[in-house]
Amino acid sequence: HNCVPGVGFVLQRSTMTYVNSVRGLCQNLEKAAADYNGQPSFYFTCTNPGNRCYPNGGLVPGRSWAYVWGSNIRAVCVTCAIPPRPPPTPPPPPAPPPPSPPPPSGLPPLSPLPPAAPPPSPPPPSPPPLLPPPPGPPDSPPHPPFNPFAFARETPPPPSSPAGAEKDPHLHFAHGGTADFKGRHHAYYNFFSAPGFSVSVKTEDATFKLRNSRHDLVVDGSFITAVHFVAGNASLPASTWDIASFHASRLNDFNTCTDVINGTCDGRAFVIGMGYDTSCSDLHIEMKFSSAIFKFREEWAVTVRGNTVYGHISGPAHRLDVGFSSIGDAAQRSLPHGIVGQSFSNNAPRVGKLDSYPKTGRFATSAMAEGAI
Repeated sequence: HNCVPGVGFVLQRSTMTYVNSVRGLCQNLEKAAADYNGQPSFYFTCTNPGNRCYPNGGLVPGRSWAYVWGSNIRAVCVTCAIPPRPPPTPPPPPAPPPPSPPPPSGLPPLSPLPPAAPPPSPPPPSPPPLLPPPPGPPDSPPHPPFNPFAFARETPPPPSSPAGAEKDPHLHFAHGGTADFKGRHHAYYNFFSAPGFSVSVKTEDATFKLRNSRHDLVVDGSFITAVHFVAGNASLPASTWDIASFHASRLNDFNTCTDVINGTCDGRAFVIGMGYDTSCSDLHIEMKFSSAIFKFREEWAVTVRGNTVYGHISGPAHRLDVGFSSIGDAAQRSLPHGIVGQSFSNNAPRVGKLDSYPKTGRFATSAMAEGAI
């Protein structure tokens, strides 16, 4: 009860804290737990064992979820939708003017008024303007109906990157050009290498349906399923390097997770997921919903985005897309290498082999970016 339309609320023992939106529920719970007793550890579970629990506590319409810290705090996330607005009430019609008062008794009646003079002739119309008036601002599009659970499936795209790999996998290079790259099953490839920084990926074979306006076929292809980072000073022991890995296999049905990234930072182990970040000597990692940004010093930024393998038949059910961006003049100073990194080292476009997909039937990809490496 006491549900405010369009506003989620949190019940924590005997206290109630309102939040502005469903996006703020988890952040509010984290703050409540932190204020209650030090640094919390977070996860979600069902309040009713009869409900189906999605991995890592995905929010599901019509079901309540409990937020648990240790054995002390239990809170319930509840949301309600905004009801449709009633149509605006039309303004009342203007009141008629009051009647004229009757003349006072005992006085002679007033003389009738002389006829009114005819109205003056209207002025001649002004000539039309030489140029049409500028068009007014476009009407704002109507706001879509409030959907508190829309964010669970819709993920904003990561920052644009001049080079990278996406889908199964299609490469695009820093100064133009494209290529397809299948890779071998469970093999690792160095995509980027610069002084003090290296990024390698893992590819896995997969079978999926490709169905759109141009194709309706089964594809035996591959996807990137893990991205590994190493940052540090090569002259120092390996124990001082910062190491991180993003694993597609740990993503849940909502393309997120609480432990999707792990590694070592300044000699200590760490595991992070949605909404968390960590900073090391040379590497800063920030996890959004299903994407993460790995920033190496003030030189390079790498975006890794988790996504679903659409039309999945066999193989991995999730994939990773990777994007590389230089910061300032890092490309000119470091001249990177690697399958994608080499495209930053000069201004020439790189054009490699592309797979030619038929419209129907079954097709196996084979291109390995020949001609662009």
